[in-house]
Amino acid sequence: MNYVTDQWRVRMNSNFNYTEGFVQDDEEKISFSRRNNAISSALIKSITSHWSAGVFFSWSQNTYSNIQNSYWLTPAIEYSIFPYSEAVTKEFTIAYRLGMTDQHYLEETIFLQTREKLLRQSIEVQLDMRQRWGNVDVRISAANFFQDWRKNRLNMEADVSFRVVKGLSFSVGGNYIVVNDQINLRRGDATLEEILLGQRQLATDFESGLNFGMRYTFGALYNNVVNTRL
Repeated sequence: MNYVTDQWRVRMNSNFNYTEGFVQDDEEKISFSRRNNAISSALIKSITSHWSAGVFFSWSQNTYSNIQNSYWLTPAIEYSIFPYSEAVTKEFTIAYRLGMTDQHYLEETIFLQTREKLLRQSIEVQLDMRQRWGNVDVRISAANFFQDWRKNRLNMEADVSFRVVKGLSFSVGGNYIVVNDQINLRRGDATLEEILLGQRQLATDFESGLNFGMRYTFGALYNNVVNTRL
């Protein structure tokens, strides 16, 4: 659900995913299952032509990430370098979030926790340029837990799309994430089956990705953006 006016923006999204299967070899049959569910919502208010504020809430379950239940509530504020009235062609925003997360784990974590409440902050800088030839989208965000500032992450991503003909565009993008905040990892060593079947998240220092795609949209040459705040 996405309700948008000049003064308000309300979003609510949900995702429920359950996967079950098995692998058969000469000696045994190995069954596995994964669950990944999430509900998120946001209420955003326009304050001025450069400022916005909002509140976000989410709930999630993820067996791969050792999350039995995770609740996240955070207020946020955003400043736009350009007036929001120019968002159809260009955006340059800085958003700050500070909120509480309550996490219940399926198994004890590497930090000997089965449940914990944490204060988390994040800042995100986003640049979007929409021109006749295509779009450029660049985002840089950083986040950390107040209890231990060493538990943090840095996310950098960029996407460029080129219009081939009216409505049809080709895009290329990528991202790189520095990861230092895997507080949810299960304690103990992962089994070979868990690794091969993707049943358990493993420790890592970084994540990266590269993607290519084609997109076709109907309507005007530019996106009909009413309110892009937060």
